[in-house]
Amino acid sequence: MVSSAISTAATPAAAPVASIDEVRNALTALKAAKGSDDPIFEVLKSAGNGATNLTSLKPEFYGAVVAAASQAVAQPVVTAVDSWDAPAAPTAKAATLEDVRAAAQRAHKRTGEAKLIEVMKKYGGIATDPSNGTMKPSFGALLAKDYAAVVAEFDALPATK
Repeated sequence: MVSSAISTAATPAAAPVASIDEVRNALTALKAAKGSDDPIFEVLKSAGNGATNLTSLKPEFYGAVVAAASQAVAQPVVTAVDSWDAPAAPTAKAATLEDVRAAAQRAHKRTGEAKLIEVMKKYGGIATDPSNGTMKPSFGALLAKDYAAVVAEFDALPATK
């Protein structure tokens, strides 16, 4: 009687097959994507079973290195920025009373006066006329902190003329 021996040991999953040229191309793409050699060495060490360069990389790990390098290329580059080295964000120029007046003139060319008065009222730009005691729009009554918002609203008014 002939008995057949069946191996019960698990066989490792077949690693992808790649050539040394494919490894070289994948690592070159990784360097180009990340801007430094550091990711290359990390991929070689982790996927290449501790390899430190291409000559120390064994052929059975070529496919794993190509796959790891391709995956690393797909990941976004995250860089830490030291707040002391980071350029200051450009700050917007604060709106002035002259900006408000210019925006009102631009808006008045395309929109009725009633809409302009609504915006002025909304931001407190109403004052008593000393000659007759009536309430009228007044740029002087606007607070400086509201200038930018008033300019934005004037510029956003639709054309009704």
